[in-house]
Amino acid sequence: MARPGAGWVVALAAAIPYLPLLPFSPAAAQVAAGQYVVARDGHFYLGDQRMRFWGVNATPHAYLNCKPHLDMFARRIAALGFNAVRAHYFLNQSYVYGADLSKREFVPYTKGDGSVWDGLDYLISRYKQLGIYCYGTEVLGPLPLTPEAYDLLPDDGTGAQWRAAVAQLDQQSGINPLPWALAYFDDRIAAVKLKHWRNILDHVNQYTGKRYAEDEVFALWQTTNETAGSVFGIIVDDPMYTHAMPEFFVQEIRRLWNDYLQRKYGAYPRLRAAWGPAAAGQALGAVSLPWGQMKTGQVKLEPAVYADLMAFGMERWEKHSAECVALIRSLAPAGVGCNVVPICTGATPNPVLPMAWASASGDFVAANDYHFALTADRTNPLYPWRSRLSETPVLHSGLWLGVKDKPFVVYEGNVHKPAPYRAEYPLFDALAACWQDYDGVFLHSLYPLTMRDDEPWTEPLGYAYNSEWKSLFDGCLFWTDEILCAASRTAGEIFRQGLISPAPQPTTVTVGKQAIFDPKYYRFGRMHWDERQMLPDLEWTQGLCGGRLRYDPAWDGKIRVEGRSAVHPYAAVTWGRGPQVRWDWPQGQMVVDTPRCNALAGFSFQSHQFGTGVSVAGLNRPYISFVLVSQDGAPIATSRRLLCSCVSTGENTGLRVDPAKMEVRPLAAGGQWVLGGESLKAMILSPGTAPVDIKRVSAAISLPRLPGRICRKLDFAFRRLSEEPAETGFVLREGEPMYVCELTAP
Repeated sequence: MARPGAGWVVALAAAIPYLPLLPFSPAAAQVAAGQYVVARDGHFYLGDQRMRFWGVNATPHAYLNCKPHLDMFARRIAALGFNAVRAHYFLNQSYVYGADLSKREFVPYTKGDGSVWDGLDYLISRYKQLGIYCYGTEVLGPLPLTPEAYDLLPDDGTGAQWRAAVAQLDQQSGINPLPWALAYFDDRIAAVKLKHWRNILDHVNQYTGKRYAEDEVFALWQTTNETAGSVFGIIVDDPMYTHAMPEFFVQEIRRLWNDYLQRKYGAYPRLRAAWGPAAAGQALGAVSLPWGQMKTGQVKLEPAVYADLMAFGMERWEKHSAECVALIRSLAPAGVGCNVVPICTGATPNPVLPMAWASASGDFVAANDYHFALTADRTNPLYPWRSRLSETPVLHSGLWLGVKDKPFVVYEGNVHKPAPYRAEYPLFDALAACWQDYDGVFLHSLYPLTMRDDEPWTEPLGYAYNSEWKSLFDGCLFWTDEILCAASRTAGEIFRQGLISPAPQPTTVTVGKQAIFDPKYYRFGRMHWDERQMLPDLEWTQGLCGGRLRYDPAWDGKIRVEGRSAVHPYAAVTWGRGPQVRWDWPQGQMVVDTPRCNALAGFSFQSHQFGTGVSVAGLNRPYISFVLVSQDGAPIATSRRLLCSCVSTGENTGLRVDPAKMEVRPLAAGGQWVLGGESLKAMILSPGTAPVDIKRVSAAISLPRLPGRICRKLDFAFRRLSEEPAETGFVLREGEPMYVCELTAP
């Protein structure tokens, strides 16, 4: 990745000319002045309008010193159909490139000086002009924590020890999550984090003329990213978080732990009565941290000890989260910007109950949705690959139900490539998000790897451990993935318009004190551990009935299910009024048939007749994702603005994999569990090269007659391939490199 420096390293006379804006991009109008997104009645609103974000995690570090490339990047995001960007590993770059770490101050810039800040502010101004909102995250992984930060707070006599302990911490960008989890235990590290927040929100964008705190373009803020896992990982001594813990911070956490126990119990007999034999040899005020009890993903602690640990962890979490929220709210006038926009105090990357409980404490809830496309089942006809559409209708793991009465956002999600059946992913998530009445879906990740001037999206596909980051998440980069981009373009239209009605009476699952504070429920979600800790019927409830979670630590119970509780479905599942969606998972097919949207996804479609009068015939591929969606609010039969995508599969030329190298583990209940990341790393023998070998679809699409309608086909650079009459339909041809097509009528 090219490292931005001072000055424009690429000097182009004008904006890159080859990217016209799609006329029907959702970013057709700039962000409205004086209006701010708020959370109300469990959803996001802009004034009286419900706001749904179909977004993307976007990190164009390689472009931050080249305005023409930033223009191209912003315009392409709009053209790909996204109306929001999650600024992930993005708003902290000033510290990395030349900031004053001794004062924890941002480097000032002059408009047009070509600095990182100049490029970032210019890009955000372009987002604003294009109607693309920003989801601001404060990701502190790459921000160095240095010993001189001690001086942010008055000296308390621990300067030498604190500086030495900080010097021991792993300073590599994002590799060790420990330093910033310690903000929940150490006031000085917390002060550094709060200083960073103040710097971000007080920063003035010289292109918009507004402080970030007051700029309408920032629709959402997130105080930390996935840190609850680190905080509770420290509490239960998960080696991932505590293996490099300096002794100074171990003793600090032990002191806080004893302070909590002293306040709760007051005297040793009360501790002994609660803990029983676990209190033997302890003295109140000098209770040891019960570490060393995390075994193969399970917590092996006495329930009373575990309950106190979780309550202690939540106390620390709520204290620092409240500090962050209070500061953020204070940095803008009443009713303006960060004083009112929704704030998330965490994000949930895995189904660990304490982490999800903590992360649900903000204005909205965020969880991720990553998938592996591997199976170890050699009887599966798709082996070694798998399709979600061919499996029982489990939408997400158990904690992804959505939290009752709060907006819910998928903050990151994608399928790890290689994944031949990835074309279904955007449509599936759009439909599931409509069914669950979610408020945002942010795919991961649009990350340009080069600064080429000539169509940088024609680079090879990124595969796990075989691209820029040399990590699992290389397989989620889709800047060059025409199939995923095309499927996402039309899926986003479905979600943003809310074209599938939500579950009318979603089941509510209340998680009470006996589950939250019971070590047997530590991993509550759908996991492949020997002890499965989620009630089996809940795995299918959200797919059949819709579902919501409610955390109630005051209720002295475990799990309460209010509403329908589904059993294993052996037939097709339907969603929406009508129904609007039929998911025939035994056949691996999903069909959407509504007045404003028709879609087919899955296997063995040769032809299909929709209730709208639309028919599809002559499909040449055994697996497809086809979407036809109205963009003007009218039914398909009379719409004068339709958008269509139709894709199958495609991989790099020369991709070679060896399924025999998959890493699998036996399950206690029988069968095997595929270790997705380890398997992809081992089985990719060669990632191949460009060009991507796309299996293009041919078909004949018949439409209700509409005089004057034309079909305009575009390629992945949004160049016009052809324009032809389409009063009664149009034809897709295998030889055409079509990305999407637009159907318009006067």
